[in-house]
Amino acid sequence: MKFKSKFIIVILLVIIVQFMSLGVPISKGEDEMSLAMKSGQSFLDECPDFQGATLIEPKIFQNLSEENIAYMYNVVRKGQPLGFIVVGNTAYGYNVLEATVSPLPLSIPSISQAKTQIAKDLQISIEEKDVENPRLVYLGYGSYYAIYTIKGNSIAFDLRTRHALPISDLKNHIVAPEQYKHQKGDVQLSATEKLSLLVPVRNMNDPLISDDMQNNNNCGPTSAAMIAEYYKIYRGYSRFDNWPNDHNRLYVLMKCNNWGGPGVAPWNAGPGFVNYASEKGYSFSTSYNGASYNDFSNIKISIQSNQPLMVLFWWGAPYESWHYCAVKGYFIYNTSKQIIVNDPRGYTAYVDWDANWAYVTLHWLFPY
Repeated sequence: MKFKSKFIIVILLVIIVQFMSLGVPISKGEDEMSLAMKSGQSFLDECPDFQGATLIEPKIFQNLSEENIAYMYNVVRKGQPLGFIVVGNTAYGYNVLEATVSPLPLSIPSISQAKTQIAKDLQISIEEKDVENPRLVYLGYGSYYAIYTIKGNSIAFDLRTRHALPISDLKNHIVAPEQYKHQKGDVQLSATEKLSLLVPVRNMNDPLISDDMQNNNNCGPTSAAMIAEYYKIYRGYSRFDNWPNDHNRLYVLMKCNNWGGPGVAPWNAGPGFVNYASEKGYSFSTSYNGASYNDFSNIKISIQSNQPLMVLFWWGAPYESWHYCAVKGYFIYNTSKQIIVNDPRGYTAYVDWDANWAYVTLHWLFPY
């Protein structure tokens, strides 16, 4: 019997080694993906915008050091695309780092598409045979890239803007796993808590916007216009303009693309909204600050007071990377604290506060 037992153990070990050599999914990474998918599905089941949805088509995302950090899944409901979510690996507690309600899932360009865009944006002429299959990189909210290696050089393709850029231009916009774990500590949130204001979603590329104001730098006035429309529709501020006239006036008052750099400077964002309100006979005050970790509580208070605010992601990055959104709510599930934003690209997103707060500037708007 002892001989048979040892023989069986040896056979099992041989089978395991053969399976591993064939890439059979028994590795730690595959286990992680399964756990991440389970965590993401639990989030969907509790999230008001994703009820009845499921996850499909997992993709592995890395950081700039080529370490796996997250898994992205497309989200579908009744066979229709609903958006996508990004779930952190074990270092991020399998929490949802981002969940986007958008009918357009992120797509990875073909080698031919990448070749064409690289030639257009970087004036680099290459052959398709020189382009290797990409690895995927996630750097924080809204930052998803396909990294191509071409003759030993790395070039990034922005999956959001669909433009190519040197990998040297990329900056990390997500807190390190060590910091993420530290700030979580022993805090275990269990109850689901949520509040979302009815701030309308607008698109900064809406063809109704004047041509000279429609570009990739007008996220500031678009975010402010969404907030103005909320006050007009739900708070009785009837003299605020309708879309897109509110955007066009805010574009001017926030000095969009008219301060020596593209977009809206942080010091012009809130004051531009205050001046717009003043023109309509309303009184607002404003302030802005680089976020602290504890500002999540202040965001909750603001939303509970029916006061949406603006957030500027990636404070500290080159100003070309700044991106404004309108914060309309919050969502707490398990150990995940989310702010709910209307992104001026035309969709709603849930953004993990613990993972992104260090690269955020908050712009508060106080009616009185």
